[in-house]
Amino acid sequence: GTWVRDQPITYSHKWLRCDGDGNARTATDRTPKTYKVVHEDVQRRVYGRFNEAVDLAPGFLRKFDAILDVARELNESDPTFAAFIGATRADMRRHPEIAASLSGHAERRDDFFVRLIDACVESGEIDPANRTFMVEFVSIILIGLTDGVSDDPARHQRAITSIKMALRGDLLTPPPPPVSR
Repeated sequence: GTWVRDQPITYSHKWLRCDGDGNARTATDRTPKTYKVVHEDVQRRVYGRFNEAVDLAPGFLRKFDAILDVARELNESDPTFAAFIGATRADMRRHPEIAASLSGHAERRDDFFVRLIDACVESGEIDPANRTFMVEFVSIILIGLTDGVSDDPARHQRAITSIKMALRGDLLTPPPPPVSR
């Protein structure tokens, strides 16, 4: 198509902040200050739901299953959550002012998963020698879910199912033992 308006054509973004019931309250411009405010709203909702799910589940596998289930529910109800989280990570890499304004939020997010893993190290469910690997594992799984497959709910669900299967040892079948000669 073609534009029929005066050049150059410009556009702007407006974000709506929502109240606790999800009702739009105010429109805001896309600025570092707005990123911080919207990011706070998103983090509060996501990690509030994660905390509720983790509190009810015993052990790492069930806790992580519950987190993945919440991630799926949030993505199905509003895929813009995961898209916003992924876009924010990308914008933090490109724009130092956004990274600076959100640095505390990233630390709080990381702390949530580190506390989860540390509790499982204390209970003996995770070997202390594997703690760092588990932190990286959980981080990359969640980054992949938000950045890689959040725009396709069916693919997002398959990814979550495959993660759960892999953690339970149900995804891969060991090869048969070599034949002795």
